[in-house]
Amino acid sequence: NLLENVLSGASRTIGLSVLIPDNALGCTSDNITVTVMSRTDNTVMASGGCVAHAIIVRKMMMLSITPSYQSGLPGSSLTYTVTIKNTGNALDNYNLTVSDNAGWSPTLSPTSLEVPPGENSTATLSVTIPSAAVQFTRDNVTVIAVSAENAELRASASCEVQASPMRSVEISISPGYGRGLQGSTLTYTVTIKNKGTVAENFALSATSTAGWSPRIEPASLTLAP
Repeated sequence: NLLENVLSGASRTIGLSVLIPDNALGCTSDNITVTVMSRTDNTVMASGGCVAHAIIVRKMMMLSITPSYQSGLPGSSLTYTVTIKNTGNALDNYNLTVSDNAGWSPTLSPTSLEVPPGENSTATLSVTIPSAAVQFTRDNVTVIAVSAENAELRASASCEVQASPMRSVEISISPGYGRGLQGSTLTYTVTIKNKGTVAENFALSATSTAGWSPRIEPASLTLAP
Protein backbone atom coordinates (compact mmCIF):
# COMPACT_ATOMS: atom_id res chain seq x y z
CA ASN A 1 0.00 0.00 0.00
CA LEU A 2 3.03 2.29 -0.49
CA LEU A 3 4.63 3.19 -3.82
CA GLU A 4 8.02 4.88 -3.55
CA ASN A 5 10.13 6.76 -6.08
CA VAL A 6 7.49 6.86 -8.81
CA LEU A 7 9.04 8.79 -11.72
CA SER A 8 7.12 11.42 -13.64
CA GLY A 9 4.89 9.77 -16.21
CA ALA A 10 5.58 6.27 -14.85
CA SER A 11 2.92 3.68 -13.96
CA ARG A 12 2.81 1.02 -11.31
CA THR A 13 0.38 -1.89 -11.04
CA ILE A 14 -0.63 -3.37 -7.69
CA GLY A 15 -3.16 -5.98 -6.61
CA LEU A 16 -6.44 -5.35 -4.80
CA SER A 17 -8.21 -8.31 -3.19
CA VAL A 18 -11.65 -8.52 -1.60
CA LEU A 19 -12.71 -11.54 0.48
CA ILE A 20 -16.45 -12.14 0.22
CA PRO A 21 -17.65 -13.33 3.68
CA ASP A 22 -19.03 -16.86 3.99
CA ASN A 23 -22.33 -15.43 5.26
CA ALA A 24 -22.74 -12.84 2.48
CA LEU A 25 -26.21 -12.93 0.95
CA GLY A 26 -26.45 -13.77 -2.72
CA CYS A 27 -26.77 -10.80 -5.11
CA THR A 28 -25.36 -8.31 -2.59
CA SER A 29 -22.53 -5.93 -3.53
CA ASP A 30 -19.71 -4.01 -1.85
CA ASN A 31 -18.47 -0.72 -3.30
CA ILE A 32 -14.68 -0.51 -3.06
CA THR A 33 -12.78 2.79 -3.22
CA VAL A 34 -8.99 3.09 -3.63
CA THR A 35 -7.38 6.44 -2.91
CA VAL A 36 -3.83 7.47 -3.89
CA MET A 37 -2.17 10.47 -2.25
CA SER A 38 1.26 12.05 -2.64
CA ARG A 39 3.33 11.79 0.53
CA THR A 40 5.05 15.04 -0.46
CA ASP A 41 1.91 17.08 -1.19
CA ASN A 42 -1.33 15.69 0.21
CA THR A 43 -3.36 17.88 -2.14
CA VAL A 44 -2.18 15.66 -4.96
CA MET A 45 -4.59 12.76 -4.83
CA ALA A 46 -7.05 10.70 -6.86
CA SER A 47 -9.63 7.97 -6.23
CA GLY A 48 -10.98 5.04 -8.20
CA GLY A 49 -13.76 2.59 -7.50
CA CYS A 50 -14.90 -0.93 -8.26
CA VAL A 51 -17.66 -3.29 -7.14
CA ALA A 52 -17.41 -6.74 -5.55
CA HIS A 53 -20.53 -8.86 -6.06
CA ALA A 54 -21.60 -12.05 -4.24
CA ILE A 55 -23.22 -14.42 -6.70
CA ILE A 56 -26.36 -16.39 -5.79
CA VAL A 57 -25.59 -19.92 -4.67
CA ARG A 58 -28.52 -22.29 -4.42
CA LYS A 59 -27.74 -25.51 -2.57
CA MET A 60 -29.61 -28.67 -1.78
CA MET A 61 -32.05 -27.95 1.04
CA MET A 62 -32.24 -30.09 4.18
CA LEU A 63 -35.63 -31.76 4.69
CA SER A 64 -36.80 -33.66 7.78
CA ILE A 65 -40.06 -34.98 9.29
CA THR A 66 -40.70 -35.32 13.03
CA PRO A 67 -41.63 -37.59 14.58
CA SER A 68 -40.53 -40.35 12.23
CA TYR A 69 -43.20 -42.76 13.52
CA GLN A 70 -46.63 -42.54 15.13
CA SER A 71 -49.53 -44.90 15.69
CA GLY A 72 -53.21 -44.25 16.25
CA LEU A 73 -56.62 -45.89 16.28
CA PRO A 74 -58.55 -46.25 13.03
CA GLY A 75 -60.36 -42.98 12.32
CA SER A 76 -57.83 -40.84 14.22
CA SER A 77 -55.75 -38.06 12.64
CA LEU A 78 -52.02 -37.72 13.28
CA THR A 79 -49.83 -34.70 12.56
CA TYR A 80 -46.12 -34.37 11.78
CA THR A 81 -43.81 -31.37 11.37
CA VAL A 82 -41.98 -31.00 8.04
CA THR A 83 -38.87 -28.80 8.31
CA ILE A 84 -36.91 -27.30 5.41
CA LYS A 85 -33.54 -25.59 5.85
CA ASN A 86 -32.22 -23.35 3.08
CA THR A 87 -28.48 -24.03 2.88
CA GLY A 88 -27.92 -21.54 0.06
CA ASN A 89 -27.18 -17.80 0.30
CA ALA A 90 -30.38 -16.47 -1.29
CA LEU A 91 -34.09 -16.49 -0.51
CA ASP A 92 -35.72 -19.53 -2.07
CA ASN A 93 -39.21 -20.94 -2.50
CA TYR A 94 -39.88 -24.66 -2.20
CA ASN A 95 -42.89 -26.58 -3.50
CA LEU A 96 -43.98 -29.55 -1.41
CA THR A 97 -45.72 -32.74 -2.52
CA VAL A 98 -46.70 -35.81 -0.48
CA SER A 99 -47.37 -39.44 -1.37
CA ASP A 100 -47.90 -42.71 0.50
CA ASN A 101 -48.09 -46.44 -0.22
CA ALA A 102 -51.32 -47.33 1.63
CA GLY A 103 -53.60 -44.75 0.03
CA TRP A 104 -54.47 -42.94 3.26
CA SER A 105 -54.50 -39.52 1.50
CA PRO A 106 -51.98 -37.53 3.58
CA THR A 107 -52.11 -33.72 3.25
CA LEU A 108 -49.65 -30.83 3.64
CA SER A 109 -50.30 -27.28 4.84
CA PRO A 110 -48.95 -25.13 3.31
CA THR A 111 -47.78 -26.76 0.09
CA SER A 112 -45.05 -24.16 -0.55
CA LEU A 113 -42.56 -22.45 1.74
CA GLU A 114 -40.46 -19.30 1.37
CA VAL A 115 -37.23 -19.80 3.29
CA PRO A 116 -34.55 -17.11 3.88
CA PRO A 117 -30.92 -18.18 3.43
CA GLY A 118 -29.58 -20.25 6.32
CA GLU A 119 -32.97 -20.44 8.02
CA ASN A 120 -35.75 -23.00 8.58
CA SER A 121 -39.44 -23.04 7.76
CA THR A 122 -42.05 -25.66 8.65
CA ALA A 123 -45.21 -27.18 7.25
CA THR A 124 -47.73 -29.56 8.84
CA LEU A 125 -48.24 -33.08 7.50
CA SER A 126 -51.59 -34.67 8.44
CA VAL A 127 -52.57 -38.32 8.04
CA THR A 128 -56.03 -39.68 8.90
CA ILE A 129 -56.07 -43.43 9.50
CA PRO A 130 -59.10 -44.90 7.71
CA SER A 131 -61.83 -46.25 9.96
CA ALA A 132 -61.60 -49.60 8.15
CA ALA A 133 -57.80 -49.85 8.45
CA VAL A 134 -56.60 -53.29 9.52
CA GLN A 135 -54.77 -53.23 12.85
CA PHE A 136 -50.98 -53.02 12.66
CA THR A 137 -51.13 -51.83 9.03
CA ARG A 138 -48.34 -49.33 8.30
CA ASP A 139 -48.37 -46.47 5.81
CA ASN A 140 -45.06 -45.08 4.57
CA VAL A 141 -45.44 -41.36 3.78
CA THR A 142 -42.91 -39.43 1.67
CA VAL A 143 -42.60 -35.65 1.30
CA ILE A 144 -40.63 -34.16 -1.61
CA ALA A 145 -39.44 -30.54 -1.69
CA VAL A 146 -38.37 -28.90 -4.96
CA SER A 147 -36.81 -25.45 -5.38
CA ALA A 148 -39.05 -23.16 -7.42
CA GLU A 149 -35.89 -21.46 -8.78
CA ASN A 150 -34.03 -24.64 -9.76
CA ALA A 151 -36.00 -27.85 -10.23
CA GLU A 152 -32.81 -29.90 -9.97
CA LEU A 153 -32.58 -28.96 -6.30
CA ARG A 154 -34.83 -31.38 -4.46
CA ALA A 155 -34.90 -33.42 -1.27
CA SER A 156 -37.17 -36.04 0.26
CA ALA A 157 -37.96 -37.39 3.73
CA SER A 158 -40.25 -40.15 5.00
CA CYS A 159 -42.22 -41.12 8.09
CA GLU A 160 -44.46 -44.00 9.13
CA VAL A 161 -48.06 -44.22 10.37
CA GLN A 162 -49.46 -47.38 11.97
CA ALA A 163 -53.03 -48.36 12.69
CA SER A 164 -53.12 -49.39 16.35
CA PRO A 165 -55.34 -52.20 17.59
CA MET A 166 -58.50 -51.17 19.43
CA ARG A 167 -58.09 -51.68 23.18
CA SER A 168 -61.13 -51.65 25.46
CA VAL A 169 -62.31 -53.49 28.57
CA GLU A 170 -65.62 -53.88 30.40
CA ILE A 171 -66.19 -55.03 33.99
CA SER A 172 -69.32 -56.12 35.88
CA ILE A 173 -69.86 -57.48 39.43
CA SER A 174 -72.70 -59.78 40.48
CA PRO A 175 -74.56 -59.44 42.73
CA GLY A 176 -74.47 -55.69 42.98
CA TYR A 177 -75.38 -55.85 46.69
CA GLY A 178 -74.67 -58.37 49.46
CA ARG A 179 -75.09 -58.46 53.25
CA GLY A 180 -73.91 -60.69 56.09
CA LEU A 181 -73.12 -60.96 59.80
CA GLN A 182 -69.93 -59.66 61.36
CA GLY A 183 -67.12 -62.08 60.63
CA SER A 184 -68.85 -63.65 57.60
CA THR A 185 -67.38 -63.60 54.09
CA LEU A 186 -69.34 -62.38 51.10
CA THR A 187 -68.40 -63.53 47.62
CA TYR A 188 -69.09 -61.85 44.30
CA THR A 189 -68.46 -62.78 40.69
CA VAL A 190 -66.38 -60.30 38.72
CA THR A 191 -66.72 -60.58 34.95
CA ILE A 192 -64.07 -59.00 32.72
CA LYS A 193 -64.74 -58.66 28.99
CA ASN A 194 -62.00 -57.82 26.49
CA LYS A 195 -63.79 -55.54 24.03
CA GLY A 196 -60.62 -54.80 22.05
CA THR A 197 -59.29 -56.40 18.89
CA VAL A 198 -56.16 -58.03 20.38
CA ALA A 199 -55.47 -60.41 23.25
CA GLU A 200 -54.82 -58.61 26.53
CA ASN A 201 -53.44 -59.37 29.97
CA PHE A 202 -55.36 -57.53 32.68
CA ALA A 203 -54.18 -56.83 36.23
CA LEU A 204 -56.96 -56.84 38.83
CA SER A 205 -57.10 -55.08 42.19
CA ALA A 206 -59.80 -54.33 44.75
CA THR A 207 -60.11 -51.40 47.16
CA SER A 208 -62.60 -50.52 49.88
CA THR A 209 -63.77 -47.21 51.35
CA ALA A 210 -64.31 -48.75 54.85
CA GLY A 211 -61.06 -50.71 54.88
CA TRP A 212 -62.69 -54.18 54.94
CA SER A 213 -59.76 -55.75 53.03
CA PRO A 214 -61.45 -57.11 49.90
CA ARG A 215 -59.51 -59.84 48.09
CA ILE A 216 -59.75 -60.73 44.41
CA GLU A 217 -58.49 -63.95 42.87
CA PRO A 218 -56.84 -64.40 40.48
CA ALA A 219 -54.95 -61.11 40.37
CA SER A 220 -54.56 -61.21 36.57
CA LEU A 221 -56.41 -62.53 33.52
CA THR A 222 -55.39 -63.10 29.90
CA LEU A 223 -58.31 -62.76 27.51
CA ALA A 224 -58.67 -63.19 23.78
CA PRO A 225 -60.44 -60.44 21.85
